[in-house]
Amino acid sequence: MKTWVKIVIGAVAALVVVVVMALVVLRVTIDPDAYRARIDAAVTDAIGREVDIDGPIRLSLLPWPSIRFGAVTVANADGFGSQPLARIRAGHVTLRVLPLFTGHLRLGTLNIRGLDLALSRNANGQTNWQSIVHRLSAAAPAARPSPDGARSRHHTGLPLSSLKIGAVEISRADVRYDDDAHDRHYRLKGADLETGRISNGHPFRLEAGGDLSWPGSHMTAAVHLVSRIEPNVADRFYRFSGLSVNVLARGPAVPGGKQEANLGASGDLDLEAGRFGLDDVSLQADGLTITGNVDGTGLHDRLAYNGRITVAEFSPRSTLQQLELHPPKTQAAAALTSASFDAQFEGGAHVVHFKQIAAKLDKSTLSGTVNVRDFADPHYGFDLNLDTLDVDSYLPPGSAAQAQTSQPAQTGGGAAQKAAEFDLAPLHHLRMRGQLRIGSLTTANLNIHNALAQVSAADSVLRIAPLTADIYGGTLKLNGGVDASGPRPAYALFGHFRHVAIEPLLKDVADSDRLEGNADVAIDLHATGRQVAQLKRSLSGTAQFALNDGQINGFDLVGMLLAAHEQAHGKSARAASANGTTEFDHLGGRFTVDHGMASSDAFTIDAGPLTGGGEGQYSLKDNRLDYTLRLAVAQDAGQRLAPLAGLTVPMHLQGALLSPSYSIDIQKAAHTGSPDDGSTIQR
Repeated sequence: MKTWVKIVIGAVAALVVVVVMALVVLRVTIDPDAYRARIDAAVTDAIGREVDIDGPIRLSLLPWPSIRFGAVTVANADGFGSQPLARIRAGHVTLRVLPLFTGHLRLGTLNIRGLDLALSRNANGQTNWQSIVHRLSAAAPAARPSPDGARSRHHTGLPLSSLKIGAVEISRADVRYDDDAHDRHYRLKGADLETGRISNGHPFRLEAGGDLSWPGSHMTAAVHLVSRIEPNVADRFYRFSGLSVNVLARGPAVPGGKQEANLGASGDLDLEAGRFGLDDVSLQADGLTITGNVDGTGLHDRLAYNGRITVAEFSPRSTLQQLELHPPKTQAAAALTSASFDAQFEGGAHVVHFKQIAAKLDKSTLSGTVNVRDFADPHYGFDLNLDTLDVDSYLPPGSAAQAQTSQPAQTGGGAAQKAAEFDLAPLHHLRMRGQLRIGSLTTANLNIHNALAQVSAADSVLRIAPLTADIYGGTLKLNGGVDASGPRPAYALFGHFRHVAIEPLLKDVADSDRLEGNADVAIDLHATGRQVAQLKRSLSGTAQFALNDGQINGFDLVGMLLAAHEQAHGKSARAASANGTTEFDHLGGRFTVDHGMASSDAFTIDAGPLTGGGEGQYSLKDNRLDYTLRLAVAQDAGQRLAPLAGLTVPMHLQGALLSPSYSIDIQKAAHTGSPDDGSTIQR
């Protein structure tokens, strides 16, 4: 064997002997408890927080030098109370001795049992751990020249950039997080954490889990996390990849009592530059797949971020079923079978702005922008466009046909519906302003096109001012609002319809072809109450209408007058045709509404040689009409009206608005001094 090989082997053997003898001497002569005060001081200086080791400290040499310690307490930051930031019941750490001679810190396995950690954020947004993070992230001590030319060490904190740990094991941890700035409180119980070999600049595997809960949630969530972490402590830069978080929620507040979700992501955090990023974010739960990414800057001063969020196409009906919730029964079988969402976003600490929104529900597509300001007391702004929406498709089966009748709906109607109170509680905290455009809208069988609504809400008041739209060949412009600031909510609606084709409108809304013509309508109405019945009783204001160039189908007014005239003169009366019509050039009226009762003395009809006016009342509460018309026949009336020329005939209408009964008093028309001589014809 060559001489130099023998020398090397001998030197190594001698070094091993020296190290072993040194360890034995250390074990025999050194009591770690004697250095408790120095250890406390050293750790306190390293993290900038008082540390107290209460339990025993024991040194062990085999198979590796290691230290076992008992209870350790880390003081909280000033202003966060007397409760410790952290408390460790017991721990164990193995040491690598030789690297210490080269100025490096090497540990084997760090085992911590029974960790209690109390993390806090105060109302000003300050945390009780940030100062420790900054101190531990400081660079290693740097050599600086002294005035006499010698080099000295300038302490800037614990040299974590040189730290290597074989593994970290934490068991039975209890972590509390209290965020007073947002009144949020969380607790992670029974938590465990394991890592692979930790070395600055090299990735390691992290696995952790525990049971998460928070007050008032009536649920707990078993959380399991796995990720690959790459720390660069000196540069304060951290990267993670392959993040997988599994959450299993249980409790009475969880649909079905138990639900599971999985989250995946990768990203990085640059504390030096104040930058962060999240990529390949994916959340899967109950048929939903949500993906996205976000990049941000200004962690230390002005936070700014931008990104994208996408919800892949899914079936809302199927998702509700997976959540063990009963999907609503709808008129359209295809309703709630397809939905998706995609949007870009940008924002800061107190605002987020969603843009290029593309949301779909069945055949409807919503686009535009939404922003939220002041998250603690949100204010919503929006500018949205909806291409088409059939509201009736999402109502209970039979609702469309029910809307065309005067009877209460079979689902939730009748007395129960009238007595039900409107829940206006959301208005008390709602702040928003924006506009919504709808290309085509169907609601209560009413078809509306090119609608534009300007909406605002603040101080418990909701306003729509105005709502404009194209409707049945004409236009509408309405202003409305709900004021829930007082003990009794108030409602207001005013505006007008112009040149609306009344026949197709009534056909869709009431399944009636009784009336034709072009309508102009103006309303100014208000009401108070929390129930439908209260609204009807309190409704007040004015309403007026004018119909031009139209006709009343199934209502032969001339035939009715002739039949009454012939019967009054002892002739065989010819029945008015049920298929007859009454054509008119103008039909109009003005109503004053007072607590649910509409009164009018300004009704007019102009049907060529037949004109008239009238007065009476209509009760909204009971759908009851009580109205008297005075129909005047021109002196030169010819053809069918010739027998009635020059007469003014009273006609009394009673009953439902769209199908009233009537009575005609021809005798009273001929003899105005006889109020009732038995010559009244009733139908």
